[in-house]
Amino acid sequence: MMYRCPKCNGCGNNYFDEDDKRVESPCYCCSNTGKINETRMESFRWQVMYESIAVQMTQNAEQRIDDNDEGFAFHAAESGMTIRQYRDYHNHRNVKKALEAMSTLDHSVKVALLDLLSPKLDAEVPPPVVQVKTVVVDDAPF
Repeated sequence: MMYRCPKCNGCGNNYFDEDDKRVESPCYCCSNTGKINETRMESFRWQVMYESIAVQMTQNAEQRIDDNDEGFAFHAAESGMTIRQYRDYHNHRNVKKALEAMSTLDHSVKVALLDLLSPKLDAEVPPPVVQVKTVVVDDAPF
């Protein structure tokens, strides 16, 4: 069973802006085909779940720092990073923490979290064939 690639939305290429130019790059996830198999899709769902947990952990830490300290932006500047770089740094670290924490949970709990945070997408279904009948109207009022 094949699924539409979630990274490129099934088109086979990723588009992004770089130096004020629109850049087209082949999708590494689906090897430029726009489709992925069930194993790859399951792997992608687990990745999305861990990243969702990491982002939530970073947002909680950011809120806690903003409430009790100089602020998240100050910590980023003190580290020589932009806020986005500092947030990405913490997201990356929190993915590792989420992996460690999830390793202690029972498999059924992990699967329940997976279904909650990264729902399974439907398989790619070919579009239905539609027959169109053309009607010519001669006495149109306009």
